[in-house]
Amino acid sequence: MKSAISAGGVVINKLNNKICILKRKNENWVLPKGHIENGENPEDTAVREVKEETGLDAKIIAYVGKTHYHAPSTEFHSEEEKSVFWYLMETADTNIKFEKEVFSDGRFLDLQNALNLLTFSQEKEILERAYELYLLYNHKKKLSILMLSWEYPPRIIGGLSRHVYDLSKALARLGTDVSVITCGTEGVPSEEHFENLHIYRVPEKMIDTPNFISWTYFLNLSMITKAINLHKEKNFDIIHTHDWLTAFAGYTLKHSLKKPLIATIHATEFGRNQGIYTEEQRFIQNTEWWLTFEAWKVIVCSFYMKEEVKNLFNLPEDKVKIIYNGIDPENLKTSLNPEELRDRYALPNEKILLFIGRMHPQKGAEYLLKSAPIVIDRYHDVKFIFVGTGPQLNYLMEEAYRLGISNKVIFTGFIDDNLRNAFLHITDICVFPSIYEPFGIVALEAMALGKPVIASNLGGFSEIIEDGKDGFLFHPKDERALAEKIIALLTNDELRASIGENAAKKVRGKFLWDTIAKETLNTYFEVFKEYLKTDW
Repeated sequence: MKSAISAGGVVINKLNNKICILKRKNENWVLPKGHIENGENPEDTAVREVKEETGLDAKIIAYVGKTHYHAPSTEFHSEEEKSVFWYLMETADTNIKFEKEVFSDGRFLDLQNALNLLTFSQEKEILERAYELYLLYNHKKKLSILMLSWEYPPRIIGGLSRHVYDLSKALARLGTDVSVITCGTEGVPSEEHFENLHIYRVPEKMIDTPNFISWTYFLNLSMITKAINLHKEKNFDIIHTHDWLTAFAGYTLKHSLKKPLIATIHATEFGRNQGIYTEEQRFIQNTEWWLTFEAWKVIVCSFYMKEEVKNLFNLPEDKVKIIYNGIDPENLKTSLNPEELRDRYALPNEKILLFIGRMHPQKGAEYLLKSAPIVIDRYHDVKFIFVGTGPQLNYLMEEAYRLGISNKVIFTGFIDDNLRNAFLHITDICVFPSIYEPFGIVALEAMALGKPVIASNLGGFSEIIEDGKDGFLFHPKDERALAEKIIALLTNDELRASIGENAAKKVRGKFLWDTIAKETLNTYFEVFKEYLKTDW
């Protein structure tokens, strides 16, 4: 007895990369089909039918989908609904023959000719996906990635900009075609093209906007318009969006282009503010949840962030992928003379402590400032340099004056990357006292240059620093504990050198962008394979 379910197969000859299209005589649809025998599953049926109808010994690589159809009426059967299961199969057989009496149209075809023979759009799509899968399995597929980011150099608001910049460049070096759509910046070209990397900057708004939320809507509309036009010529495989600010474009393009969406969550609104207190914050958090719900895979930069997004957004374990951030040593070069810079900011006998980050409560600069009098009291030959700007800057400058240490503290405000890198080269110790830190790329940068780092024992810091070996960790907000760590390094030249040397060795072995890009590319392939095996 045969059941009323059919199975189909797509056979590709590995030696000539041709698709085996089989058409039964006097029937109006293509590829093998038949009823499942008792005791068979659809996979068994597909293998058996290919063997019976072509003589090929084929093996199944992957399931690629199913079609539904109504069987034509006959004197024995009325019209009935059936399903055909499709499998990507391959054979190494080079002696392929067809019985013309049975399969008058049996032949090997290239993809386009095969598509022309098919009748239904659903079957055409399945055949296209099967061929894409075949190329992936044989390492012949070059993915086309659409990346969405609200900031990209020279527009730098935070660490997200540098992350997207370095990741996109590293992916391009691996041969992946990457198109980045980002916010336009005055005086910067609207398009830049490098080998495998294409940057498109779109207008941030068409009309004046009353607030930041409405501004993001218009930026996303510009991104959507640009992406749809680009897709006509590029045919993107993956949409990769960064944080909630491009969620609206990511969602729209996912459903309009029918492509898988990947989201990287760099930080959460809850974490940045240590809670949700306003309606705007609640809207952003809800948008973050919505983005992670719509994403095929959510990428985060640490185990700490994985637990945070899982708990905040109720995500399943296997939806969240940890891929650490990385650094590119080439980005840390400077054209400035380090010795001249050092003479400008510190006396010859002074050691430099450096903080780089936004002047925002999240980054904890106030706790370093509060530790300064304790340090100075026991080690006077020291200079504290705070690099960055933000809402706390004026408060911190006033606090330094109130503490009576203005002569030992310098606030640079915003500086360009060239000067920032120069500070990293001349510093003796880097301190990052954050109260929330998903990862902390700047800590990696300092470590790569062999600088001893002191950081809060939380988030990404606790995962990249081994306390006492390649850096120091202290309890967040504890300025006295921080001061003790600083003094321990200031008073021991050998310890500083050892910590810095171990830190540089760790970064070179684990946190370079080429390594991170390979992990990201593997995730793209994993998602794309899953996508090709689904009905959508």
